[in-house]
Amino acid sequence: MLGKILIVDDEPNVLISLAALFKEAKPQPITASRARTALQILRSNTDIDVIISDQRMPDMTGVELFKEAKEISPSTVRILLTGYSDLNEVLNSVNSGEVYRYILKPWDAQKLRTTVRLACEISQRTKRLMTTMGESAPPKPVVVEKMPIMFIDNNHTHLNSFKEIFAPNYVVNISSSTESAMDVLKRSPIAAIVTELNLPDTNMVEFLTSIKARHPHTAIIVLSSIKDSNLAIQLINQVQVFRYLVRPLRRDALENTIRTAVELYKTYTATPGLNAKIQEEEILGLNPAL
Repeated sequence: MLGKILIVDDEPNVLISLAALFKEAKPQPITASRARTALQILRSNTDIDVIISDQRMPDMTGVELFKEAKEISPSTVRILLTGYSDLNEVLNSVNSGEVYRYILKPWDAQKLRTTVRLACEISQRTKRLMTTMGESAPPKPVVVEKMPIMFIDNNHTHLNSFKEIFAPNYVVNISSSTESAMDVLKRSPIAAIVTELNLPDTNMVEFLTSIKARHPHTAIIVLSSIKDSNLAIQLINQVQVFRYLVRPLRRDALENTIRTAVELYKTYTATPGLNAKIQEEEILGLNPAL
């Protein structure tokens, strides 16, 4: 048994292939050839664990579908399955659709099954926790006057500007290298990290993956002039970045993103079980065969 899965694609052959891939799911996967049909299904089946959607469909895109789906059923895990890696589509998938995974067609059957199995378990755990929380008093959030955030950039002009702008509302840490950033993280927790990707002699996927492994509650925001769809997909799938923002960016957009990221950190700190990264690690530890 996997869980309740909704598959959305305007190509009938794809729907048939994916439904066959998850034939052991109980109940059988629900399929929809249009995004608006999928939303109707989701409204009447808010206990669906995972929604797998194509990106380019006639009535609305997969990202647009996910944006509405997360309002209808926040615990339903969203996986985008597409034949395209257009940069704007990739960035919208994380910034608007908040996807769990971005998977390119043609898919690897075993990897997709493993990903969906993991996503189903995360969704089911989240629902159980939310039910428990609803039956008891909500946990009290950690009260801190100013939450700590960090900016990583080898451009000192950028760092000084960030400090000037955000110091009134946050405890601002600035780092011009990955080494100094790790030193900061060793000394104190950080609610949100805003990082450039263009750091010399650094594999940023590996670096950010290591940070997320050690500090799963910390929200990672990419703010970079680098426009690389393949890199963005890696950051979504491996790092689970909170947002990927491209320079130039309006100040208010960055302020709003950081504010939302810090609130998410507070939520995870108060209720660690809501953090998909924590759940993922627990599940993989309990089920190494996944």
